[in-house]
Amino acid sequence: MPLIWLSIRMLKYFLPFALFIGLFNTIGYSQDNNENKENIIGIAAAVLPNVVIQRNDEDKPINISGVFILDQDDIIVDETGLACFSLTMLSSSNEICQLSNSRVQIRREVRSPTNTTFNIELLYGKILVKTEISSSISIKIITGSVEVINKDGEFIVDATNGATQVGTVKGLTLVDERNKDFHVSIPENEMVILYSGIQNPTTTQMSPALVSGVDIEEVKRLQEEKLRKIEKEKRIKKAERLRIVNEEKRRKETERIRKIEAEKKRKELAAAEKKRIEDKKRLAAEEKENVAKAALNKGVKEDKPGFFDNLVWSDYKWDGVAVGTLITSIWLSLEEAKKYNSLESDNSTIKSQYAAATTQTDRTNLNIEYEVNKEKMAQYLEQITLYNYVSYIAIIWESYLIYDRFYGSSNEEPEKAATSNTNWSFSVVNYSQMNHTQSGPFIRFEYRW
Repeated sequence: MPLIWLSIRMLKYFLPFALFIGLFNTIGYSQDNNENKENIIGIAAAVLPNVVIQRNDEDKPINISGVFILDQDDIIVDETGLACFSLTMLSSSNEICQLSNSRVQIRREVRSPTNTTFNIELLYGKILVKTEISSSISIKIITGSVEVINKDGEFIVDATNGATQVGTVKGLTLVDERNKDFHVSIPENEMVILYSGIQNPTTTQMSPALVSGVDIEEVKRLQEEKLRKIEKEKRIKKAERLRIVNEEKRRKETERIRKIEAEKKRKELAAAEKKRIEDKKRLAAEEKENVAKAALNKGVKEDKPGFFDNLVWSDYKWDGVAVGTLITSIWLSLEEAKKYNSLESDNSTIKSQYAAATTQTDRTNLNIEYEVNKEKMAQYLEQITLYNYVSYIAIIWESYLIYDRFYGSSNEEPEKAATSNTNWSFSVVNYSQMNHTQSGPFIRFEYRW
């Protein structure tokens, strides 16, 4: 037996897989139409270009397995093509393979609800047929004036060069002449040549030429290669989609970590700045306290008038302190206001840049800068409020001094009048009044009890 027929038998392991894949890759025509779905009688299991299905007077080329075969279809294979199709869905039985330069017409004949006959008319060319015994399905090959049937086997029908050759590979093939009670039986590995009707033909040993002309194994290899290529393309697309998703996840995670680090750094800087200011204030307070303690410990004497006591300024020193405090606090408040207005202008610019930003990274950076400026503005606003309160206190203090000077009940010096109801005293002394090696003015605060 030639290797070709061994290859045909091997198709039964390949066809179910190809048919299953075909169901999901079908390019059948008008399959959404309910009438066409009812007319489906088979499916293409293996195809090599070029193959055409003639349906409703239209030629529809096919180049991949999985295409549905409908009742009344004509299948045309050119000199380079090959088409194998199954007439029972998802099964390796009842298969027909058309070789190159062949054409068949498929007609379904429903004899009863449980009995269907497929009439395959071979107009020209060669076909390979494989059937399995079935109580509900039968296949009849019609060519010229004869009908060929093999209920459980494999056979070849070749209708070329004006003659019909029928050979049996497996089982027993029956050849009947139409409308005549005359037939011939062809056993395995034998063939018969029909020219004009049967006319008592005799069977002979099957000719090698009859079984030549197709390599089913090559068909299977090409189909598997095409399916692998399609699957590979799907895997590549899936991997690309997965790569894009993972890259987006990594980008978002990186952006989230960057924001967290930026916020952490901002808080660290704010905490460091706050600590620096607190340390500065603490050191200044400690220095003042040390200076006051040192002055008290020196035992400064106040019997003799000091250098500044003889000056005109000594009568208005509290006015000077109040006015100086007022001017200084107003100046500091204006400076903080300038800084506040500058940051407010910067934030207005940032808002415009944020609205024009096209990337999430730019918007995030602008948002962080905007929040940092807002915190600084809040600090400046607190400083402005503080200096304003100091200004109000200085104004009230100076107003009290002026009132006391002109409407007070005594002619005491302003500093005495300002401190007459308290246990605090203020004096300006000179180092030369004390037993000290240094010279120059020195301001002393003293609490009396």
